[in-house]
Amino acid sequence: MLSELLARIDAGVRPMVTGLPADVAARVYSRGRKVLLSRMACEQPKRYSVPVALERALWGIVHRGPLMWGAGVDKEGALYHVSSRTGAAGHMVGTVTANAREGNVVEGIHAPFVPLPRSYAAVNNLGLPNPGDIIVSRRVSLFERDGCPVWVSVMVSPDLRGAERLEGLVDGMRMYERAGADVIELNMSCPNTGEDFADHDDVLKYVGERFVRESKVPVVVKESADLPQAGVPRVCDVLFEFGYAGINGVNTSRAYRECLERVDERERELFAGFTRRFKGGVSGRPLREVSLAFCARAREYVKEGPPSREFHVIRTGGIESGADLVESDRVGVSMNQWVTGYWERFSREGYQAYKRVHGEYGGLKNGG
Repeated sequence: MLSELLARIDAGVRPMVTGLPADVAARVYSRGRKVLLSRMACEQPKRYSVPVALERALWGIVHRGPLMWGAGVDKEGALYHVSSRTGAAGHMVGTVTANAREGNVVEGIHAPFVPLPRSYAAVNNLGLPNPGDIIVSRRVSLFERDGCPVWVSVMVSPDLRGAERLEGLVDGMRMYERAGADVIELNMSCPNTGEDFADHDDVLKYVGERFVRESKVPVVVKESADLPQAGVPRVCDVLFEFGYAGINGVNTSRAYRECLERVDERERELFAGFTRRFKGGVSGRPLREVSLAFCARAREYVKEGPPSREFHVIRTGGIESGADLVESDRVGVSMNQWVTGYWERFSREGYQAYKRVHGEYGGLKNGG
């Protein structure tokens, strides 16, 4: 299919393109990302039936495997068929906000982004571009469901203030509940919007009292890669108190100095140039150990003081292989999400990416 061909061509030239100045590379890839997603929305990949042995149930909802997209791939609700046909455990839509957003424009570049292929990483300053809750929830309601659970990622809009800010968030969550979403993920960390979440706990309490406690839809909270491990138990206590269903670690990072140490030397100049000029969040392999440690600490705390309802730990950050899924199992992770790792695999394996990772995972689990 055309999207697979484009991705393979890109994989061949990407190391050369990423040797360009940060602004040139960002301009190339920010445009290219939109073209690839638009092509995928028009394609019908060959259906892959996930082995039943890989199924797992969370909150009584059967998921077709241990791995699915994280927030940031399908921001418009146009790619459910891709997840459902290619073997994803579930399909993630979003992140979506109450109002439509164009995303960030920095130095004339809309939603700047660059991959770091040798480092299996990326840096982006997209700024939450999305059509808004009304449009996306309508699209979710029209999905031709075939057993692939629907997750929706939501966040308070950086454009709203005062009571409207939180009311808009909860109103959107109710829209997705009515649209048939199986799981809602509340994004409490987005380094590309200027939203510092100084009222982090107040947001969780507001949503807990006005939506979580009265809804049957599980709500998971996604936290920052830059949240110190010592802060994980405190966040979990708030989630337990208000009936949240899980925690997802982690979102992208702005700890540039620490991430730079995990970037291939040949890509450090691009990394430094992009983060200096465009800022943005780091994703991919530099967060592998961070996400694993976050989830291990969260899982330990869940076992120490079990919450009153079923509670799961979700891992995002640095997932790219069956071996990563095995490591997640080891620390008690219930579901894995990938974005940067998916695109790296897609550039080599196209729509076979889930099938190949499932094969690696099954082989390792069976002692192969």
